[in-house]
Amino acid sequence: MVNEFWDEPAGMFYDTGKRHQPLFIRPQNTHDGAIPSGPSSATLMLLKVSRLTAGDRLEHMAVKSLQNMGENLSPYSLAFGNWLCALDLQLSNPQEIAIIGPRNDAATEELLDVLLSNWNPNRVAAMIDPDDPEPFTGIPLLKNRDMIDNQPTVYLCERHSCQMPVTNPSLLRAQLLGRDIAEITDSDKR
Repeated sequence: MVNEFWDEPAGMFYDTGKRHQPLFIRPQNTHDGAIPSGPSSATLMLLKVSRLTAGDRLEHMAVKSLQNMGENLSPYSLAFGNWLCALDLQLSNPQEIAIIGPRNDAATEELLDVLLSNWNPNRVAAMIDPDDPEPFTGIPLLKNRDMIDNQPTVYLCERHSCQMPVTNPSLLRAQLLGRDIAEITDSDKR
């Protein structure tokens, strides 16, 4: 996507790739409608991938796109909804979640259910199954993350700084809601 659609001098994504047949004007639709524009979708995706991979280059490209759109976002916000989602992600401290556990394990499923039941559009998550014979290792968020006491484990992080890893769904729910898990009683853990 970056190789084909990114234009460095313009600091923006185009709708046609570099290998596309030559056109009089290279199209670039930046307005979001019922379907988000290609450039806004690419920008949002770059921000999310940069959170998972610590990819400064990708984040720089996304920020450059947002800066180029800046003067349009405020006065015409209804036409740039997906751009505003990308801006919100960039300005927030999104939760970065590492899930370590066998995919077919009931305890892993319980942790995933908690994550999926707590809506947060600015969350990025990656999972690794320790039973996978060829796990994907290209995500720094998953690096040096192990299961605790041989139990599926979730690491909740922001800007690559993580809270205490949890194996209990109630403790994970508390972390997601911003509660201090030291305040959780034993009855809440069940």
